[in-house]
Amino acid sequence: VKSSNLVQFQNKKILLFDKGLQKITLPGKVKLDILIISDNPDADINFINKYYEYKLLIIDNTNSKKWATNLEKQANAMHINYTVMGRNTSLLLSSN
Repeated sequence: VKSSNLVQFQNKKILLFDKGLQKITLPGKVKLDILIISDNPDADINFINKYYEYKLLIIDNTNSKKWATNLEKQANAMHINYTVMGRNTSLLLSSN
């Protein structure tokens, strides 16, 4: 099931956080399995963490190298489980 930037596949909820979501505030936290940061949104991880709770953060290769490095430093400082997806890399996820 896909609804805008939110995808649900079996029991996994995945959100694509991009420029379309960078200014949107929510009344509470949305629980996700995976949050993907894509296309250099103008929002840092502190902003994202106000509105989303996730198990895995993915920084995809549509972000500039500078922005991806910045996000990676933020994730490390906050002890967030993350991965950086470079060009021609893949990630295998279990659906259970």
